[in-house]
Amino acid sequence: MRVFLYSLGALVLCCTLLYFAATRTEVGREALGRQIEAQFASSYFGELEIGAVKGNLRRQVFLSNVHFYDEDGQLWLSIDSVVATPRWNALLGRRFEVGSVKVVRPTLSLRYDRGRPRLLRRRATPGNSAWEFDSADLVVEQGSATRILRDTPVGTSWLDRLLMVNLSGINARATIEWGPSTKYLDIASLEAALVGKDLTLHDVQVQLGVDRDSVLFHHFNLRLGSSHIRSSGAIAHAGEFAWQASLDAAMLDFAELQTLLPWLPPDVRMRIASRVRATAESVYVTGVSLTWNDSRVIGAGTASGMPDSIVFAIDLAPSTVTPADVAVLLPEGAVPTWLLGTGPTVLAAATSGTFASGALRTRTSANGRALGGSYSLTAALDVSPDFGWTYEVDVSGDALALPPAGTMLSGRAELQGEGVSFDSLDAKLTCTLGPSLVAGRALDSLHLDAVKVQQQAAAAVYASRGRESIALTASTD
Repeated sequence: MRVFLYSLGALVLCCTLLYFAATRTEVGREALGRQIEAQFASSYFGELEIGAVKGNLRRQVFLSNVHFYDEDGQLWLSIDSVVATPRWNALLGRRFEVGSVKVVRPTLSLRYDRGRPRLLRRRATPGNSAWEFDSADLVVEQGSATRILRDTPVGTSWLDRLLMVNLSGINARATIEWGPSTKYLDIASLEAALVGKDLTLHDVQVQLGVDRDSVLFHHFNLRLGSSHIRSSGAIAHAGEFAWQASLDAAMLDFAELQTLLPWLPPDVRMRIASRVRATAESVYVTGVSLTWNDSRVIGAGTASGMPDSIVFAIDLAPSTVTPADVAVLLPEGAVPTWLLGTGPTVLAAATSGTFASGALRTRTSANGRALGGSYSLTAALDVSPDFGWTYEVDVSGDALALPPAGTMLSGRAELQGEGVSFDSLDAKLTCTLGPSLVAGRALDSLHLDAVKVQQQAAAAVYASRGRESIALTASTD
C-alpha cells in the first residue's frame, strides 16, 4: 500500500511539473506553437506559420504574426495577433482547444478562379481532426478582406466588379458550438466598410443551427447602408430535400445599391416581404408584397412537377401601381409618355400554365380600374417548337381615357392569331365600341373587323352618330 501511495504521489508530481513546464516556460510555449502548426498540417492542405507564442498558457496564450498559406503556397490569411484562453486539459491529449479567441487585424486574401473562391481544403483523415472543437467565443477586431480574381478579365461584368469589392474595418462577436451531433453559430454583431463604395455593413446578426437532419436559420438580420433585410429559414436534408425561407422585412435603397449592382434602377426605395417553401419537385411562394413610392403589389405563386415539366400558377391580389412607378423600374422610354401622367391602376390577376418539352401554355384573367375607367381581360397563349405562337386576347373597357385628348372609349376588342412576325402572321381582330368620345366628338357605335391570312389582309369599319353613319372597307391582294 505504501508503495502504491509513493507511486501515486510521484505521478502527480510529474504531471504537475509537466503542466507548469508546458504552460509557463519559453520551451513549453515554443512547443505549443509547433504543435498547433502540426495539427493544422494534419487537418488541412496548406501551411500555418506562427511567429511567436507568449503568455501564461494556463490563462491566456498570445500568438503573433500568424500566417495561413494554401496548398499553392499563396498567403490566404494573415493575423497580427491572436489572444486565446485554452482548455489546458486538452493538452494532455496533444490537442489545442480554446474557450475564447480574439483575432486582431486579420487580413483575408480570397482568390477566385473562374468565379469560385479558393478555400483551404481539409484532408480526408480518419478519426477526429485535431482542429475540431466543441465551442468557443470569437471576437474579430479591425479585420479586412481582399478579393483577387484569376483567369477572369477584371471589369467585364457587374459580377466581376462585385467580386472585387474589398472590406475593411471588420469587427465581429460570435459564439460557435460545433459538437459531433449539434452545431450552432450565433453572430451577435458584425460590421464592415465596403472600400471605395461609401457603404457600411452593420447590425449583422445570424443564428444558425445544424443537426443531422436539417439546417435552421433561426434569425438573420443585415443592414447595408440604409438597406435592411430580416429573414429566417430552414433546410431539411434527411429523406426528401425541402427548404423554406421567410423574408420578414426588407427595405432596399436602389440608389445606394447601384454602386454594387449598376443595373438597378435609381431613385427607388422598395420594401419587400415574402415566404417561400420548396421541395425538389415544387415551390410555393406566399405573402409576396412589393411596395415602392405610391405603388404596392401583393401576390403568391406555385410551381410543381419539376424537373421534367412545370405546372405553375401566379395570383395577384388587388394591387395598386402607377405608370410613373412602373417606368422607374423599366428602361427609359418603355412606358409611353402620355401614360406617365395618368392616375393609379388597380389590378387583380391570375395566371396558370404548363411548360413541358419546350412548349409553353398559359391562361390569364385580369380586371381592375385604370385610365379613369374599368377594364377586364382574358388571354391564352400557346408556344411550341412545332407550331410556333398561338394566342387569343379578349379585352373589355368602360370609360377609358386614351389619347388624343378628349377621347373616352367603352367597348370590347378580341384578337385571335398565330405567329409574331408580319410575314408569318395570321390574325383576326374584332372591335366593338358603344357610346364613346373620340377627340371630343361623340360616337354612338363603331365596329371593326380586320383579318390577315398569309400575304392578304382586309378590314371593314362601320361607325354611327345619330342619323349619320359611315362604312369603309379595304383589302390587299
